[in-house]
Amino acid sequence: MKKIFVLSLLLIMFAPMVVLADTINNVTMKIYVNEDGSAEFTETWNVLANSGSEWYKQLYNLGNMEISDYSVTMDGKKMKYKDWDVNEGLSEKSGYYGINQVHDGIELCFGKGDYKEHNFTLKYKLSNFIFNTDDSQIVYFTLFPKNSMKSFSVEMSSYYEFPDDIDVWGYGYKGY
Repeated sequence: MKKIFVLSLLLIMFAPMVVLADTINNVTMKIYVNEDGSAEFTETWNVLANSGSEWYKQLYNLGNMEISDYSVTMDGKKMKYKDWDVNEGLSEKSGYYGINQVHDGIELCFGKGDYKEHNFTLKYKLSNFIFNTDDSQIVYFTLFPKNSMKSFSVEMSSYYEFPDDIDVWGYGYKGY
């Protein structure tokens, strides 16, 4: 009996496990800062869905920033904007994107369409992305809220040439 128990335990421990969870494989973010302090974002998400009906990007604590010109494509095909209802199912959200208002900001939402791998491209503009203090101009913004993704990259450019000795800090992740 003890041998059967040990053998069963070993089979369970080393049996292949199938984990069905949504996966954000990679996010590539490009930010262009305009002279008026606004910023234009282009994000490309490579994802694999296994459940649920939507993906979303959290934009919380926006202060006096406002979003405009929001659009989404899925695998290069334009999606259509609609008033977002988080309670709709997969088929109702397929081919659509929208904005969900929450108590501390917004969520940029887009329908999964199906449970396959896709590339979504989000474009949007944020006003007042750069703000002034007495002695500096500052960007203080959460680029990636607590999402788990396998990898990401961020490229920031501007009409203004950034000096080589500009101070930059990143918080909430380990790495350079």
